[in-house]
Amino acid sequence: MLEKEVKHRLKDREEVTRVRSRLKSMCGPAAEKAFEENTWYESGTPGGARRVRLRRGSVNTLTYKEAVETQDRTKTRIEHSVEVDDLEQARDILLKLGFDESFHYERVRETFQRSGAAVCMDRMPFGDFVEIEGGPEEIARMEKELGLDPEERILESYMELGSHAAAARGLDPHLITFSLWARTTATD
Repeated sequence: MLEKEVKHRLKDREEVTRVRSRLKSMCGPAAEKAFEENTWYESGTPGGARRVRLRRGSVNTLTYKEAVETQDRTKTRIEHSVEVDDLEQARDILLKLGFDESFHYERVRETFQRSGAAVCMDRMPFGDFVEIEGGPEEIARMEKELGLDPEERILESYMELGSHAAAARGLDPHLITFSLWARTTATD
């Protein structure tokens, strides 16, 4: 399956409230709200690595993603995903196949659906984001309806964004959790 997405950073709680209210008026209540733990596993050399993600959430999944070059200013990837009943067994299988845990992050995700687009409100330890997934036209339409500037699109992954944010605070750039972030925020 081909996945196209963009992210937008929400600047403050007021913008979070405005976007969430707009989504609820357009889509109704969130189709799902869940706390998630995401662990990425990597095998191979940097740059040529193969990556898979195990996600613990309302549905546990194993996902493979592969970058695809496009000209449409979206983050585009081939994605294959399956539900996993036993995350510990899946983790053990990945480790036995030579994958290493490379990155772990938590988030709270609210998912809204609207005519060909999935819109997620993501609360990350390092900020709030909206992620829009769909075709280029659906993404542009949702940005317009939500009052988001297409020039402010973020195409980096949460892995990249979280690593940079953690490194800037002197934290482990491979482990992004709410509890670790809260401890450093309390001492700022």
